[in-house]
Amino acid sequence: MGALFLFHFGLLLNRAKKLKALLHYYLEPLFIASILVLIKSFDFSSLQNTLFSLKENLHLGLRVLSAFTLFLFFYTSLSFFEMIRLMNWLKVPALFQELMFLSFKFITLLREDISLVYLSQKNRLGYSGIKESYYSLRYLVQASFFKALAHSENILQSMYQRGFSFKNILLPLEPLNLKDLFYFLIACIGWIILWIIL
Repeated sequence: MGALFLFHFGLLLNRAKKLKALLHYYLEPLFIASILVLIKSFDFSSLQNTLFSLKENLHLGLRVLSAFTLFLFFYTSLSFFEMIRLMNWLKVPALFQELMFLSFKFITLLREDISLVYLSQKNRLGYSGIKESYYSLRYLVQASFFKALAHSENILQSMYQRGFSFKNILLPLEPLNLKDLFYFLIACIGWIILWIIL
């Protein structure tokens, strides 16, 4: 699993324009994977851990990072609508596609609201001390979450009132070319061989 993570990370480094921006993407999943490993590896009642459980949970944490890295590779390589079209071509259920579309809109709104509230707090010296930072962060999470919920609900209602059924963005793709399928199979075989070797 570590080799798989390094392989995906190498693909991302090849596409990334700035290493700092790429590492910034990894802050949240790395934190989640670290907490997951700590919770599952340690017995907090006796503060003991076993080498086997630590090894197994490090494997689980690397699996989380590897899945996120693969998702990030597709996110930086394709536009969102290309990802939707690809899922449509792969016959992913329409309900899952709609959920992904709404989740993307929700995350976009949440990011915009967080940036706006954070800049306004920073301009008012809301992060000048530990106590001020705590109150500012608490308000930031509350305000951004409820604003994003309200915005996404309004957008969804307006889209349904205009008769939008999420099907007009799913354009049919051209039939699969056998030459492309051959190159894809060769790439998959090479990837599997590399994964076995590493």
